[in-house]
Amino acid sequence: MSQIIRFQDVSYSYAKGTPYEKKALENVSISVESCDFLGIYGLSGSGKSTLLRLAAGLIKPSSGQIEIGRSARVGLVFQFPENQLFGSTVLDDVMFGPLNMGLEKDKAREMAETALRQMGLGAEFYNRSPFSLSGGEKRRAAIAGILAMGTEVLAMDEPLAGLDPEGQESLCDILERLNEKGRTIIVVSHDSDVLGRRCRSAVVLENGRVSDCGSSGDVFSRNPGFAPLSFRVMEKVKAMGINL
Repeated sequence: MSQIIRFQDVSYSYAKGTPYEKKALENVSISVESCDFLGIYGLSGSGKSTLLRLAAGLIKPSSGQIEIGRSARVGLVFQFPENQLFGSTVLDDVMFGPLNMGLEKDKAREMAETALRQMGLGAEFYNRSPFSLSGGEKRRAAIAGILAMGTEVLAMDEPLAGLDPEGQESLCDILERLNEKGRTIIVVSHDSDVLGRRCRSAVVLENGRVSDCGSSGDVFSRNPGFAPLSFRVMEKVKAMGINL
């Protein structure tokens, strides 16, 4: 796999140069491989959301460099993205992004319908009001709006927040299928019990610095506090001499 995003000695401070300056990230160097499923973990205030915003180009680093693949588009899915739904119908809402990019209406509709199908929302949803959907359906419609803009990288901030267990598993299944078809997935989470089982790579942030990175299995072994419950149970069973 080739690198699609590369952070080199990246630091970021909020309110830089003022008495309220706060350093969010310091000397972060990580690489995101194309088609990876990367989990970013850390306690609240560790810099996870700031890292996503930098990757999506919403903010610029205070120092250091961020390199994005030449043709790569990074789509950022904020926490509770359904709060940004506004269209009169689901299809209108998802078409807004492609239309805003200057695409013709027919092409925008084609991209919106493809994105909705990828998120498990078929034609029976197209003419419904987005506000009539269930919580999980709203979340998927909002994500479809990002996919419809042709994003190769889906960067998601706490994508499972507020969903019931069934909704969490359903969304994770969809993300896994998108990843298998070539889309790079980056997820920020403080809870790895559901997402951690799907991610292949992991980064742990602590006080704005990278404290560990590598394959999920290796990172979880060194940082059991962030490991999924199933992983921690497996490690204890192995320690009892039972080979799994």
